[in-house]
Amino acid sequence: MFGVRFNWQVLLAASLGVAFGLWSRGADPASGLLWVDFFGALLIGALKMLAVPLVCASIIIAMAGFSSPGKLGQLGGRTVLLYLSTTAIAALLGVTAVVIAKPGLVDGDPAYLRVPLSALTADLPEEVADSSVADMLDSLLSLVPANVIGAAAADDMIGLTFFSILFGFFLARTDSEAARVLRLFWQGVLQIMLKMTGWVMAFAPIGIFGLVASAVARTDWGVSGPALGFAGLVVAALLIHAAILLPVVLAFAGRGSPGTVYRAVMPAVVTGFATASSATTLPVAMKCMEERLGVPSRITSLVLPAGSSLSLNGTALYQAMAAVFLAQVYGVDLGIAASLGVLALAVVTSASLPGVPSASLVSLTIILSALELPPEALGVVLVFDRLLDMARTAVNVLGNAVCAVVVARLDGDEGVTSEAKPTA
Repeated sequence: MFGVRFNWQVLLAASLGVAFGLWSRGADPASGLLWVDFFGALLIGALKMLAVPLVCASIIIAMAGFSSPGKLGQLGGRTVLLYLSTTAIAALLGVTAVVIAKPGLVDGDPAYLRVPLSALTADLPEEVADSSVADMLDSLLSLVPANVIGAAAADDMIGLTFFSILFGFFLARTDSEAARVLRLFWQGVLQIMLKMTGWVMAFAPIGIFGLVASAVARTDWGVSGPALGFAGLVVAALLIHAAILLPVVLAFAGRGSPGTVYRAVMPAVVTGFATASSATTLPVAMKCMEERLGVPSRITSLVLPAGSSLSLNGTALYQAMAAVFLAQVYGVDLGIAASLGVLALAVVTSASLPGVPSASLVSLTIILSALELPPEALGVVLVFDRLLDMARTAVNVLGNAVCAVVVARLDGDEGVTSEAKPTA
């Protein structure tokens, strides 16, 4: 489905989006930004339309194929361990980068930046302005959704994944005509959703162009000094994680070719960059992994949805970097113990987030509260947050894909080879 030509299409669309966004900065919305917003919103809406039925159907069918609970537990244990390990590595890289580069200091002294928070939060989730540890615990409670239909409407992938796992588990252990009909029903849903995903992705480059152009056009590039230096450092750290650390994990634990895997999942990575949402990108990621790398559906159906919440490498890296950077800005001296505490909080809080744009800011407020930093500190990192959110989401999607390949290899799937599968 996704050939090399499609890879170039999405990369070209993103590049043109950057160019158009820079060209149209400060323009009247009626002059063109309304149209790019429309195409971007159309792509996000289409992918969200696909995500819930595709994820639910794929998980249920995968679970129905597990005859041994022990095999499922082994797969789940490997997945969680791998996700937490790669996320911790990313957070450690982030803390180390800020401690060494010290972007929050100017001539050795704290920068004490002041950016009004109220001027930057208009388009952010309401939870950002009023977050606490209780909010994080509430998000963990969503593991067991009180209303499955409500969870689907809210794009609660954690709750839907848990329900679908239970449904598929007991479907496999129910021997009746009704159960067989249900299995055929979900198999049909899965086949149809995969075809719909291919159809939507045929128009994806147009939506990607719109999303990237809109984000670039609305970014305040006039901010300089420490904030700009921090943004550049985040991008550099994300590139190091994506270009060095993840390939090492893939080569040694997954016995796969990083270049082949990266080319195969490029449509999903670029879509994640454009939409800034791991959950929204799930349909594209699942299709890429199964069709281009030969990762079995029983792996992608369980690993990728879980990874959209647990495997947030880019988010954990960013949160750790932002917390230490803001501590430098406000003159808070973090020792080794406090820095390790920031690292741990970044890993834990990133695993409790929904895969939606700017969700990481919710947990960042919790970390800032733990460091006793003022609420307005968040305004400093909000200046470039939209673009950084796009960059860290792309790394989240890439890290999720790498973990899926490694889990498949550890599970004995030799069909996941170093050679990309032929595509139509």
